[in-house]
Order: sequence, then structure tokens, then C-alpha cells
Amino acid sequence: MALNLGDPSGLRTREITPSDIKAIAITSPTGGEKLGSPILVEYTIESDKLVTAATVVCEYSSNGSDWFAATADTGNPSHSGSTSLAADADGEAYTYAWDASADLSTAFQSSTMQVRLRATDQSARASANAVTSTFEIDMLPNAPTLLSPSDSYFDAGDEVIFIWEIPTDPGSDKIAFQIEIDDNPDFSSPAIIHDSVDEVDRFQHEIDIDPGTKSGANGITYFVKDYAVTAFSAAVTFASLTNYHTGTALASSLTNPQILITNKADRRCFIDPSTITATGFTIEKSVIGTAADGLVDLLIYTGSAGAFETYWVDLNISTATAYTLGVAPFDTDELGNTIPGSITALRPLVLEGSDRGIYFSSVSSTGFTVNPADFYVDATATVRVCLRADPSEAYIDDAVSVTTVAGSSIDYDGTLDDATNGGAAWPAYLPGPVFSIGQLSDRFGVVTSYTGEDITMAKSAIGISVNGSADIHGHSEGIASLPYWTDMTTAGVPDTFEGKRARYVLDAGDALAEANYYWRVTGANIT
Repeated sequence: MALNLGDPSGLRTREITPSDIKAIAITSPTGGEKLGSPILVEYTIESDKLVTAATVVCEYSSNGSDWFAATADTGNPSHSGSTSLAADADGEAYTYAWDASADLSTAFQSSTMQVRLRATDQSARASANAVTSTFEIDMLPNAPTLLSPSDSYFDAGDEVIFIWEIPTDPGSDKIAFQIEIDDNPDFSSPAIIHDSVDEVDRFQHEIDIDPGTKSGANGITYFVKDYAVTAFSAAVTFASLTNYHTGTALASSLTNPQILITNKADRRCFIDPSTITATGFTIEKSVIGTAADGLVDLLIYTGSAGAFETYWVDLNISTATAYTLGVAPFDTDELGNTIPGSITALRPLVLEGSDRGIYFSSVSSTGFTVNPADFYVDATATVRVCLRADPSEAYIDDAVSVTTVAGSSIDYDGTLDDATNGGAAWPAYLPGPVFSIGQLSDRFGVVTSYTGEDITMAKSAIGISVNGSADIHGHSEGIASLPYWTDMTTAGVPDTFEGKRARYVLDAGDALAEANYYWRVTGANIT
């Protein structure tokens, strides 16, 4: 019997498409723009089927023929990533942040560019390419706007502060500056050429809004940077000191002054708490140390006793001693404030008052042990312990290892974690940084320098432990000081502060002869 299969003309076929992704479309840039870095490529992915794992590839070309992989700026908050993207019939919207500064040099300045995208689904089936129209590359910052002095020349005998507006910098997320001063307007033989990469503390920029970081750190009223201690004992008046970030002199008399020291040279300095009065204090340097003199930052707290957000307790010890919060002598502090029995994320600090340092161990929320160092001159360690009522007001990285005498640079967000916030990374930048250190070993960590982006620490050449260990407390100048000036970093001014002011202060060290001078400032991106 023959099998009747019916009329072949009755068979039906279905169109098979090469991808479950129907289309990818770029919505920006549209062409004709002048763009720097990052370049935000906005696009949509459309599909007739549910696609939940699309992958996007981004490429760029300067001639429309040769295409190269575009580096993603993965740290940009607008970047949507390039994998595990969803698509729907309406077109899911995304952004690819292209780090053009990583792929293009300034040789591409003013050249035209195109970007193309393609998407693949979870089965590796790809859409067609979506290609932008051409746009112009702008990798250099705009010219700074000169604000002061208003004339094109000045008298060298004057104390001069040069001020300019920070321009926009599309080619990078940070901008540096160079200043030239010449007695000839052609700048053929400048008397001064300084740049903010090599002469960091000569260049500053202004902070005039809340910097958005932890600031003030429990009521620090004044911050005095890089105070040189050249005598073994010297009386200091508050009126002789200058608040660093604001440039203002301290009042001649302070209410309940309390002080912390951050040592920045390998010769410890200390202040006996009994010498602190309303008008000043006595600072001493140790007879032990490899540096000839001491160099310190002073963190000064003031105010009525009830306004303090810190607790201060005096101790005199010669052997390791454990202390419990809420129990004498840590029940009431020197100003009469009651100390609670527990402080979350407690990390104690100390003002050393004798030629025998101390370090902390067994630190918990309810107490700690104070240990006198085994290298010393004075048999008894005199100290004033400082406890933050709320440690979370500062960024604190606990037990940072300090392994070299030469010192090494520590990047904030790349290395340091905040023990008061579940180990979250520190921010990349602290505007107006202020640091204090809690020692944790019998070899001290020394803060040799710091900027808004990194801190350099070394271990003392003297000590029993092999390496140093310390808690690092960092924060910004208090917002009550706004507006204030902060040092530029070697990495330049972050783009957050574009449009703000920057300055260079001509000081006696520049030693210009009497003449008429011209000046100019150039902005440069940091690659």
C-alpha cells in the first residue's frame, strides 16, 4: 500500500534569525560633539525574546575602517557593565563608560572618532553593529582663568598670592598646574617654573562646599601642620600658631585645650599634659632618634567640657596595664565627663608626655591594655589617653603594618579599610586631610607625609618589634572651617573641584630680584 503523505505544498516553514537580540541602538553621542574622557556611550538593547545575559562589546575608530577595543571605565557610576545585561521589546537602556584617556594620547586632540557597539545573547548570537556618527576628541584641559593679581605684572617686593579658576579637564579626571614667572612677557627665561606635581605644598585649591567625607573628627578645632621641634624643650603659645587650612592665627587663649601629636620624623616629640594651659604648652623632643629634630602635626581640641566629643584620661605607668571603660580611672575624664562602659569600634589615641612612649594592645569596645615601650629614657610613661565618643566620625584602618624605614606610600581607597564601617574602602580623596595615629607595637609607625590621596608611613629605626603596627585615623578638615585651602596632590585636583579656585603663594624662598614680572599658569591632565 502506498503511503499518502499529502500535498507537499501544505508544509510551512519558520524564519530563523541569527540572534535572539533584535537590535542594539546608540542614543548618544549623536555626532558633532566635542568629548573628552570618559565618553559615555548610551544605548538600548531590544529583543523579541527574554534575554537576560547579553554581552556588549565596544570599539572605537578614527577612520571608520580600523577598530580597536575600548577600555571600560569600570569605576564610573554611569557604567552599566558589559555582561549579564537584560533586553526586552521596548529596548533596555544602558551606558558604556569609555575610558578614552586610557586608549588615546593627546596626539588624538581635535581628531574625529566613531564608536560602535554590538551585543551577543546567552547563546553567543550577535546583533548587527551600531555605529555613531563622528565626534571630536578633546583630551586637554581648557585654559585656567586668571583671577589675581588682576594686572599682568606685579612688584617682586610684595607678598603675592596668585589665584586662578580651575578649568574643566575632559581628558582626565585630575588636573595639575605649572606656574611661570618671568621679567619678560615672552617667558623665554623664567625666574620661576614650578609645578604642582613636584612642589605639592606650594599649590593649593579651595574647598568651599561640604566635601562629603567624614570631617572634623569629634571636634578638632585647630590643625597645625609641620611644626618643627628643634629644641629639647620649648614653650609654645597658641597665639604663635596658625591653623593650616584656613591660614588664620589661633586665639591667644583657648578654653579647655587638649592636644594630640602626629609625629612625622624619626625623633618622637611629646607634651606633658601638666604644661598645657589656656595660653600654650611646652613641647619636647626625645633624646633618642635618627632625625636631628622633630616634626609634628598638632591637633587641638577646645570648648566647654559639655561640648567635647572625646574623653581624656591621664595615666602614669611603668608596666603593661589593662583598663576597662566605666571603671576608674576610665569612669570620668579630666573634664568631668562620664565615660560609658562600651564604645563601638573603639580605637584609642594618646598624647605622650614623657621620654617613654606607649602602645596599645587587646583593644575592644570595653577596654584595652596600655604598654610602655621597652626603649626609653624616663622610667615612667606619662600619657593622656584620648577616646573618641563616636569613632565612626573618622576613617580608621586598624593594625596597618609598617615594614620599611624608608617609608612606603599607602593609597586610601586602594589599601585602607574603614573599621568603623564594616571594612568599607576609604574614599579616594580627603579634602583637607588630617591624620592621627594609634601605635600598636614596640616599634612606632611614623607619618612622613600625606596628601589628599595617599599617606606615606615608615617604621622607626629604633624599637623591639621587627615592624611597626598602627591604627590610622583620617578625616577632612571640619566643615565649620569652610571655605578653606588644601594642598594639591601629585595626582592633581579631582574633577569634582573644577570651577573652583586654585593658588600659588610666592614666598621668601623664591628670592626674586626687584623688577617687574609677568606670570602665567598652565593646566595639564594627569594620565
